[in-house]
Amino acid sequence: MFEPQYNAKEHEEEIYKLWEDSGYFNPDNLPQKDGKPYTIIMPPLNANGELHVGHGLFLTLEDILIRYQRMRGRRALWLPGTDHAGFETQVVFEKKLEKEGKSRFGMKREEFYKQVFEFTQRYKKLTEAGIRRMGASCDWSRNIFTLDPRIVEIVYDTFERMWKDDLVYRGERICNWCPKHQTALSDLETKYEEREDVFYYLKYGPFTIGTARPETKFGDKYVVMHPDDKRYKDFKHGQALEIPDWINGPITATVIKDDAVDITFGTGVMTITPWHDAADFEIAKRHKLDVEQIIDKAGKLLPIAGEFSGMHISKARPLIVEKLKAKGLLDKAKTENQLSATLKTLFAVSENYPDLKANQNFLHLQQELSDTENKMQAARRFYNNTVNDLNTKVQTFPTNLIAGMFGFSDQKFFEVGDASERDVVKVKF
Repeated sequence: MFEPQYNAKEHEEEIYKLWEDSGYFNPDNLPQKDGKPYTIIMPPLNANGELHVGHGLFLTLEDILIRYQRMRGRRALWLPGTDHAGFETQVVFEKKLEKEGKSRFGMKREEFYKQVFEFTQRYKKLTEAGIRRMGASCDWSRNIFTLDPRIVEIVYDTFERMWKDDLVYRGERICNWCPKHQTALSDLETKYEEREDVFYYLKYGPFTIGTARPETKFGDKYVVMHPDDKRYKDFKHGQALEIPDWINGPITATVIKDDAVDITFGTGVMTITPWHDAADFEIAKRHKLDVEQIIDKAGKLLPIAGEFSGMHISKARPLIVEKLKAKGLLDKAKTENQLSATLKTLFAVSENYPDLKANQNFLHLQQELSDTENKMQAARRFYNNTVNDLNTKVQTFPTNLIAGMFGFSDQKFFEVGDASERDVVKVKF
């Protein structure tokens, strides 16, 4: 007699065990030994939380495809895996620490890594159990975790080959920086959202410039305009101008003509802050201009800010605006929609993340490639909207330790080799 209501808990675990014990999730055990291969690589699920409806959707769709191809006689492999998720896991784990009244900044590096690793192992088991409950017919004998020793070894080997092929370089470039978590963020981890913010119009000698971030303007000594802008045709590229008064007194400015300036935006003229704006950084690099950092990694102003030195930018901004107003340098302030950088993995952000100078490893996307060119074409197409070289994130804590990177903080080389044997090759910087 049928039960009036189907109870999945009483039956489906047993059914899945029968499926798994049959061995047919492994294509090597299928009757059709000469069947045409068919493979799906499961996007590795982050080992830092529970499954949600999005996971349920892609697991269902991929399971339908793999079972269909298996029934057609193909040697179907669905490769499962989980991801330590680097920085996203760090964010989740640090929220846990905050609830306990703790911070990673009070922990030794090794202890923090140990606790994060144990955290991922707990959620890895929960994630894999959830995949099984979904009835996913993946080959668990080939299950992958991104911190498995063989994966770490591949990271070593790949980084070393890319370094030797001059695809990776180390240097100071502008990157997305999170003052709270003290880490660089890749462009893929950063999103821009439109917010209402105050846009300030400031008097800069004979010009009026616009900015949403007056706290970055202390060191601005280059005034940039489009070479075809007729409003500024009397100003010549390279011309020196004496600005009688700026935030902290007189300043000598240099005129720069550059096609990157949008004639239709604001007054069509701007000053640049190369270490705190990606577009400004590219302009400075093209014209070989001096660059100076205004904000440190904690989001506080450096000594160039004078009386505001050591003050957090969120607290300093209104005080700086008041000083500009008192000096007669504030033309007007308007509330406008601005694009603000936020972190994708955080659902509530209290402050914007500034662009910042960082000594990191970057992946070349611009240079001509030789023997590895074909391998990189797909990546180039994927990042076809990326102008700047990509931050490889290999130095971001804890990712560098997780990936087997040692010595970055105290030495000028990267040790490449087997993590267990410590048989290393030193790549000099």
